[in-house]
Amino acid sequence: NCTGTLKTLIEHGDLWIGENLNKADIVLRYGKVRAKDLNYADIDLKIGELNMENSKNLRLRSDGTEIHINLVNSLEVYSNKDHISINEAGSLFGNLEFTTFKLERLAGDMDMKMKIADFQVYNITNPSAAIAIQQESADITLAITHFPHRFTATLEQGVVRLPKSFENVNSEMLDKGRRLRKIEATYGKERKGSISIQGEKGIVTLND
Repeated sequence: NCTGTLKTLIEHGDLWIGENLNKADIVLRYGKVRAKDLNYADIDLKIGELNMENSKNLRLRSDGTEIHINLVNSLEVYSNKDHISINEAGSLFGNLEFTTFKLERLAGDMDMKMKIADFQVYNITNPSAAIAIQQESADITLAITHFPHRFTATLEQGVVRLPKSFENVNSEMLDKGRRLRKIEATYGKERKGSISIQGEKGIVTLND
């Protein structure tokens, strides 16, 4: 039961939201936000902390912030120099730079751009999830147990680590001078899901 609307701008202060809100628009500089459920939220943080329970639709812009979220159905994130940990996300969209991002469960599609990020997903629970990542010098780890999928990566000077359980592995050098390589592989049976990674440098590790 979420009711009410909040719109606030706070500098050098903390915000504690003790009740569930339907709509929240928060701008916070140098402070902490603690909240329960914020159904539809737009949160802009700089140098602070965010701890919250659940959200249906969250748009997050953050810089130098520590973020903990339990469950978000749809997350749009623009992050710089943050530490973000989320228990479960439905769909995930946005951009990370110099950020550490840890997601326990991904339950939907993902379309992310990242640069010099540390990005980890521990469970992919939707068998038909489409995962797309555009990256530069990122360290990406995806746990793909119970996620049959088609894998494709086009990377310049990047490293891809696939477990032995992957099949139909094909590696093709597209441009030797630029060390541009395309890797294709499949994992599991009845592959409804997909993982597509593009970019340069970086390390991509898939674990089963």
